Amino acid sequence: MISTFALQCSAHRAALGRVNNRRIAEVKHASTVPGDPELRLHAIVRFKTSFEHPPSSNYGAASKPVVIEEVVMTKMGCCWEVMGYEIN
Repeated sequence: MISTFALQCSAHRAALGRVNNRRIAEVKHASTVPGDPELRLHAIVRFKTSFEHPPSSNYGAASKPVVIEEVVMTKMGCCWEVMGYEIN
């Protein structure tokens, strides 16, 4: 069964094509994140990623060869759940 997150992520990233390269750029831990008022363990993982078809900027400039992907995960009981994904 495909998760809701996987469906949203694949729809969001379809135009970018395959990942050429992905490296972990940063991992942060926090007790709160925007949109979740509960006090719990969160991990914010940022990746430097290059795609087959890099996204262009909002102002018509040349495409960005490397973008930052951010995944926010939250510890829910014994498991980690993905709470958010975005590309900057």
